Amino acid sequence: MRSTTLAVTVANVSGYNFQELYVSPTGTNNWGEDHLGSTSILKNNGSYDITLARYDFENYDVLIIDEDGDEYEFKYVPLVDGCEMQIGFDENGVPGVVVVGADGTENYVSGTLNGSSGATGGGETVVVQEQQQTVTGTGYDTNGQFVFEVYNNSAYDIYALYIGVINASSDHDIDVLPQILPANSSTTIVGQATMGDWSQTEWTLYVEDVDGDTSASFDSFNPWTVSYVDIYWQGDSYVCDFSY
Repeated sequence: MRSTTLAVTVANVSGYNFQELYVSPTGTNNWGEDHLGSTSILKNNGSYDITLARYDFENYDVLIIDEDGDEYEFKYVPLVDGCEMQIGFDENGVPGVVVVGADGTENYVSGTLNGSSGATGGGETVVVQEQQQTVTGTGYDTNGQFVFEVYNNSAYDIYALYIGVINASSDHDIDVLPQILPANSSTTIVGQATMGDWSQTEWTLYVEDVDGDTSASFDSFNPWTVSYVDIYWQGDSYVCDFSY
């Protein structure tokens, strides 16, 4: 039976002491509990083990408040059971997180300081180097870029093709169709996923035509390995067939 929790180690390599630590599923509007509590601090060069509730979409947002009241915020941090989250600054003074999985794989996520992207922190700068990684079938192969063909085999013009990570909020979906796709025609889709989504291999494709008709099914696909997508009308909605 799959565990309902994740064990995560938080390592502080920032040069500052952390007073508060919040981790919540991406897309939620509530930070939840302070994992350090009212009596604990996470000192520089220290580590702290936390337990998180597991959910299907394994991206989390992280908020940290240090001893000076500065806030570090990171979005779309891919956390899995047994990983270590190393938090510090890059060579430009921008907060960064390196997530090291139990198998040694590494993911890097850039953050913001005091809500201002690119702000630099005062005091000591501890460098967190961005990790270059190639994992077959993910965005690490192409720096997040995906390319695949779409065939409109219906009798209607398609207005938009929205893709997004499965189980994520629809607010993060992106329209990858460069222009209206006429009936019985095809086009090449070229897109770029944000770095926080490079590790995600299950995405959904949502079709909308010029009349506002949409697709009914949300079968997942991998945008980095799919070769082409056949779209056709069946019953009262669109159906997408993915070929690899």
